[in-house]
Amino acid sequence: MQETKTLDTRYDTVNQLFYKVLPAIVAIETVDANGDYGIGTGFHVGDGIVLTARHVVEGMRSTKLESRHAQRGIIHEIVFAKNPLADVALLRTDLDFRHYREKTHIHGLKYRKSDHLLLGVEWDDFADESLVLYDVIVMGFPPIPTAKPAIITIRAHVSAIVDQYPIGGKNPPPVYVLSGIPRGGFSGAPMIVDAGDNSFVLGIVTSALVSNHGLPETGFMAAVTIESVLELLHENGVYPGENALAVKAFASELTPDEEAAFLGSRATSRNTFDSDEAS
Repeated sequence: MQETKTLDTRYDTVNQLFYKVLPAIVAIETVDANGDYGIGTGFHVGDGIVLTARHVVEGMRSTKLESRHAQRGIIHEIVFAKNPLADVALLRTDLDFRHYREKTHIHGLKYRKSDHLLLGVEWDDFADESLVLYDVIVMGFPPIPTAKPAIITIRAHVSAIVDQYPIGGKNPPPVYVLSGIPRGGFSGAPMIVDAGDNSFVLGIVTSALVSNHGLPETGFMAAVTIESVLELLHENGVYPGENALAVKAFASELTPDEEAAFLGSRATSRNTFDSDEAS
């Protein structure tokens, strides 16, 4: 018989997930050509690689990382997707999480401590409405008036997956429409599918879908599908840490042993995901 989750148990599980993924979330502070300051979000996927939305860092006069759990944080290179309509970018950095991994103890943490987020694998051709009404988690740095930058975490659900109108005769990648309010600063935030200890990223928040140049808060929060991220990593030969197999799986470059290991890990994630939804 499946255990019935009490309210306290369910919230304890949610809070555990927050502390597990928190170290991987970084603030990206920018100054544009006019001297105006901005803030966006990125997340660490291993080996110092940070992913974010392209528009957060493109054309900026200066870009700086801020992390509560890592030392250093110099950006050595910013790489954009070859597809200009894919609003994703990767940052090669010297972020060092060794102190967090080896010295930091989080009292009561039941999940496996980690300094990075796992990437899911999904191809745009097969992305469909199977995630509609599933809960996801978005963590980022929308500015709070009169307050210092703080990480904001929301639970949202997937409302739709949509294809956008072509731009210059080319089709942008599809996006998930989320129920959250698309405040500035969430750009680059991960869309995390809650699968307990095996939770994974299946999109990056990139835009607010608005009409007639309306305020972001009046539109829909949109997260670009993960294929653009996997393609960006693969086309630049970046196979970070535990996410190496996910990128190779996307590119169909797994050896038989790697494929067995990858399928085993994904089965664990899927089983956990299904079990949580059924509870």
